[in-house]
Amino acid sequence: MISAVKQAVAAWLALSAGIGSAQASAETVKIPFTHSLANVPFLIAQERGYFAAEGLSSEFIYSDSAGPVTMAAISGDADFGAIGLSGGFLNLAGQGAMRIVAGYIYNFPGFHGSALIVSNRAWDAGFRTFKDIPHHSVAVTQIGTAIHHSVSLLADKFGFDMKDVRILPLQSVSNAAAAVSGGSADAGVVEARYFQSAHEHGDLHLVGYVGDQVRSQSGASFTTAKTADERHDLMERVLRAFRRSAKD
Repeated sequence: MISAVKQAVAAWLALSAGIGSAQASAETVKIPFTHSLANVPFLIAQERGYFAAEGLSSEFIYSDSAGPVTMAAISGDADFGAIGLSGGFLNLAGQGAMRIVAGYIYNFPGFHGSALIVSNRAWDAGFRTFKDIPHHSVAVTQIGTAIHHSVSLLADKFGFDMKDVRILPLQSVSNAAAAVSGGSADAGVVEARYFQSAHEHGDLHLVGYVGDQVRSQSGASFTTAKTADERHDLMERVLRAFRRSAKD
């Protein structure tokens, strides 16, 4: 009996050492993204061990808008980004510094991602539909982001001029949602998780989801050209883990 216990303990210690060794030797991949439901695949990949299966240890860096995600990658603070593309990203990509490695976020009917929300004051004044956007202020994160672009897509569909819309770049999604619920912005294009609580409490109104009105690819997975060239194997492993979790 004592011998069996010793064998069991020895086996457990060997297994623990093996796990510890594997964790210690895992290559760390730093991934920045926003607090958005669109990023759930990365959380699944971490929790279900898909990154670990690729010999990776994932480190997440949270941001409240797209711009800082691009800056984290270009500065070397992150290895891989997945978010709506910004003007800053496109400028850097045009200079050869950034590279798209996979698709990511799409707006299409039934996808409850970004939505048009309206303040109670603007709603009471008659702002009830997407067609009512002109001659109102609309809160977004930053100029040149995918969220800003979605307003221009709505303008194309509903036939209004962007010159008739006062865009308020408030630097973060939470700021945009707060501006609408507080009444300092007539409306905002905001990701669902940022306004649900305020909507449930009656602090704002939901007009509808962008994806039900316009189809577009609003985001992509990317890295720097340097990382793509020098750590190609890392990108392949990250994408394999991401694909598994996206299917889940």
